[in-house]
Amino acid sequence: MASWRDEISAEAQAECDRMFDVALPHAQEMLTDFGEFYPYAMKMLDDGSTQGVAIKPGKVARPRSRTMLETLYERLAAEASALRAVAFVADVLLTSDTSPIDAIRVDVEHREGVAIAVLVPYVKKGEHERPDFGEPHAARGVRRLWPATA
Repeated sequence: MASWRDEISAEAQAECDRMFDVALPHAQEMLTDFGEFYPYAMKMLDDGSTQGVAIKPGKVARPRSRTMLETLYERLAAEASALRAVAFVADVLLTSDTSPIDAIRVDVEHREGVAIAVLVPYVKKGEHERPDFGEPHAARGVRRLWPATA
């Protein structure tokens, strides 16, 4: 099976790597400081600069992550023509045969036509202690901003 790296330019590969590297640390900091975080996104503009994108949870005490992610998808889809790449970041709970696994999910998408879903498992420690982060696991993701053309 071909790697996603075989499908895009070296420049796009580097930009995907950079989006992951820029997006992940904020999630790790929020988990250390607060034990959780709301979904957020990062976007790479045409000039290569990156910016964070967050939405206010509103008046709902515990807004649904799925709803917040959908709002982020819509917001960045409206800007897609001016973007090179995006990363959507969420705190997820993976199910398994033994016990649930906490993970950070980073969905990276590039306008050259690739999407990668990266899961970084973690184990919470004491309050305000940095969780133990596992190795990232990557798989093909879902193209949302730049869907495949027929």
